[in-house]
Amino acid sequence: MNLARTRLVPGFIPVYIGGERHDASYELWADGYRGPFLGRCHGYCSAWIPPGRYNLVVDGPGLVTASRYVDLSTASELRVTPRTVAAHNAGIVMALVGFGLAVVGLGFALEDSPFFPRNAEGREPDRLRSGLGLLGLASGAVLIPVGFALARTSPAVEVRPLYARVR
Repeated sequence: MNLARTRLVPGFIPVYIGGERHDASYELWADGYRGPFLGRCHGYCSAWIPPGRYNLVVDGPGLVTASRYVDLSTASELRVTPRTVAAHNAGIVMALVGFGLAVVGLGFALEDSPFFPRNAEGREPDRLRSGLGLLGLASGAVLIPVGFALARTSPAVEVRPLYARVR
């Protein structure tokens, strides 16, 4: 819808939707998925809608299909940064590698523990193995949340209010 050719409609606000990816498509649903489907557009688009809570669904080639709730009360521009499939998959791999490092590191660290049955005889602990175990455990503890943060699918949406110029 072209806003330049549309007259002001009482009770409705103009909303511009766009982002970094020009091949992305956007769907707008009123009140989540329970409300009516308002429309679908590609690239940069605009519409007049009543103020309220909306579910913005982002889709496109190489993108993770995902949605995000936005509350719109005034004329706004929605700058959307969708999540790519590659970043999502990299995040999952990073979280799984972090989990593996944490488990192996915990095993190495506990192997030389005096509570481990093999060490009850008082065998001398291997400091290198314990150190590597703690390093693996710490690395895993860092990689797991970073991986999950990268793997999130929800698009980043920046809502910028548009203000009318006073002449």
